[in-house]
Amino acid sequence: NHARARAELEEALRLAPDYLEAAIANIRSLVLSGKNEEANTRLVALKAKQPENLAIRQLEGWVALKQGRPEETVTILTKLLSENNTWTTTNELAVAHWQNKDSKAAIETIRSWVRNNPDQIAPKIELANYLILAEQRNEAVALWENIISVDPENWVILNNLADSLQDQDPEKSLGYAERAYKLNPNAPPVALTLASALLANSREPNRAEKLVASVAKQFPDNVSASILLVKAMLKNGNSEGARNTLIELRAKNLTPKEAAAVDELERQISG
Repeated sequence: NHARARAELEEALRLAPDYLEAAIANIRSLVLSGKNEEANTRLVALKAKQPENLAIRQLEGWVALKQGRPEETVTILTKLLSENNTWTTTNELAVAHWQNKDSKAAIETIRSWVRNNPDQIAPKIELANYLILAEQRNEAVALWENIISVDPENWVILNNLADSLQDQDPEKSLGYAERAYKLNPNAPPVALTLASALLANSREPNRAEKLVASVAKQFPDNVSASILLVKAMLKNGNSEGARNTLIELRAKNLTPKEAAAVDELERQISG
């Protein structure tokens, strides 16, 4: 509740006008509430009082980013990073580079931090996310495997590995999928990844179908789950169930990619 939060912050500032943390939090709340003009006015006043304050300069970069001015954010945070090298500044600068359509700069910004702070897991995860978006899958997989070596029960990373390696190394993918499922069997993405890995390895199609059917029942609008369910049904020789599911899929608002997948499955049944 931004309105309530701002009321409390305003009261704190009334009692202590120089309370910097409250002033910064209030400006952030204004931006998130869409009150950009007021936020900018307050930011200008705050900067005038302490123009070299690192927290205020960080806020200035964040405000520019949230208001759709990534090029300005890059300028502000690049200078700030040279004076005060923190993960927060690094991360926000990478976001600004990405929004400014400079994926190489975004990736190199995070990569530089990871290189200098090799024991920190969160930056590695962030770097891997950028690499996947940039279709640099091999480096992302290497990072995830490094993370798993020190955090072997991270089911999210295990699931990412299982999903990413399915075409390249199906057997290895299945191993990661089983580990992720053992750690968190109730997570729908984990169940779907395991089912897909089982089908990719031509293993336990009945189990795969049950896993997907459970997710599809829970989330009937999940087109990806329904498509995977059809694949599992076909592996099990359940053509009637596959046809019925395809009919249901045709009634949904499919993307071109989803429609093409449905077309291919229909050809498999007909052929």
